[in-house]
Amino acid sequence: MATTDLPEPVRALLTRHVASVLELDVLLAMRGSDRPMDPDELARELRLNGTACAAALDKFATEGFLTRTEEAYSYDPKPPKLGAAVTALADAYASRRVSVIRFIYRRPSEGVSAFADAFKLRRDD
Repeated sequence: MATTDLPEPVRALLTRHVASVLELDVLLAMRGSDRPMDPDELARELRLNGTACAAALDKFATEGFLTRTEEAYSYDPKPPKLGAAVTALADAYASRRVSVIRFIYRRPSEGVSAFADAFKLRRDD
């Protein structure tokens, strides 16, 4: 299935907020958790690097997906439309896992685009 078959809210969420499959796993795990989790606990559960997991949790807290307390994070998207987009992402990931992963890997990052732009030939005026 082509990545263009993903709904627009899913593509927009992935483009703006999810830079890697690790971040996708963290976001969806927090959405599915019924209790607050600390970075080490989530890293153990997902079998991820603890530092990378903590960085993803911090990022999603800053972007409004999670609430952070001193010890743990809870899924609490603000504004609510973020929650609706994450639900659409979870549904797409459940039914079109390969398309979601391809979308994450195929989109150019800002750094790659800026690097490529440095090599564009420009006509002198």
